[in-house]
Amino acid sequence: GGVAILVKCLTDNRNRTAGDLRHFFSKCKGELGAPGCVNFLFKEEGNILIFDDKSFSEEQITGDILDLGAEDLFHSEENEYKVVTKSEDVGKIRDQLEQKKYKILSAEKKMVPTNLIALDENKDAEKLAKLYKLLDMLEDSDDIQEVFTNCKNLI
Repeated sequence: GGVAILVKCLTDNRNRTAGDLRHFFSKCKGELGAPGCVNFLFKEEGNILIFDDKSFSEEQITGDILDLGAEDLFHSEENEYKVVTKSEDVGKIRDQLEQKKYKILSAEKKMVPTNLIALDENKDAEKLAKLYKLLDMLEDSDDIQEVFTNCKNLI
């Protein structure tokens, strides 16, 4: 199992985008696979970020999200909570949290790796440099909507 990168594109010119992707991966010594060939390495989940303005306790938030059918809660930063949901429930749970007066920062579907690959910063320094370069190239392309990876170093 190597490092996988999942790229979601939206384009008005499929040939141009496919050519760009081939060029990006080739330039960084990667391989561009067939559409969908790494999907099995990721699962789709809903992520809702809540601003923690201290008006709700962690216990109250936990109770509320579990009552609404969410799967998990993480205190991701000093003043943020991340609620994990099934991808199909993200909109419904976001709306219900807003009705309960939670301050929603974002609500989106994400592709999350099912197994993370960690590269050694020293031994794999060249590979990591190429991966960073590839991610930069992908993020600079107008046709690329989202990029997901199973490389722990890049998350």
